[in-house]
Amino acid sequence: MHPLLRYVLVGTPLAVLVFLGLSNFFTQWDGHAVSRRPAPSDDPAVFTVLVVTDDETTTEVDWPAELVQGLELRVEPTGTPPPKVPETAPRTAKSRFQFYFTVTPPAGDTQVVWTTTPQAISAAVLLWLVGLALFNVWQSGSPWSWEPKEMVLPASQGGTQQTGLDPVASSDQDRPRRQGKGPPPPRPRRGGGRRR
Repeated sequence: MHPLLRYVLVGTPLAVLVFLGLSNFFTQWDGHAVSRRPAPSDDPAVFTVLVVTDDETTTEVDWPAELVQGLELRVEPTGTPPPKVPETAPRTAKSRFQFYFTVTPPAGDTQVVWTTTPQAISAAVLLWLVGLALFNVWQSGSPWSWEPKEMVLPASQGGTQQTGLDPVASSDQDRPRRQGKGPPPPRPRRGGGRRR
């Protein structure tokens, strides 16, 4: 299997899961939006809204700034729910495995708000590209290539295998040879009889 195809089969589902998580695809609620946290910047894109569900549980979700500014929610830095849900709190609901939720103010029409955002798509695509670069570095040593690295044998293993030399013969050749002629070794004495 080609390395790029192998990464696509693994990296793409992970990037999709990140996109679904950032889009609140697995989140659900049904209750009232009671407050919001302070603005994280002078011109925020989203606000963190506290939702109190009908079974008195709480959850915090990020809503578009334009939507929140039109609801006039009270600012609560700690994210603590009020003792009683205000009558002016808008009704909101979202089902699991959906890309939208609804907001119904006490005096107004129901609004359908999509949870998919350009930021979620950009984050998923960026994660996929970074993962591809890291995979290429692990596979080939370069972020721009997916060809596997060549196997190079160490010198200690490649010496006798590549040359085909006999290690015993090569060791004999490495021994220093006698140079020049010297006196011959003494001959053993023969005879002489037995001493009495």
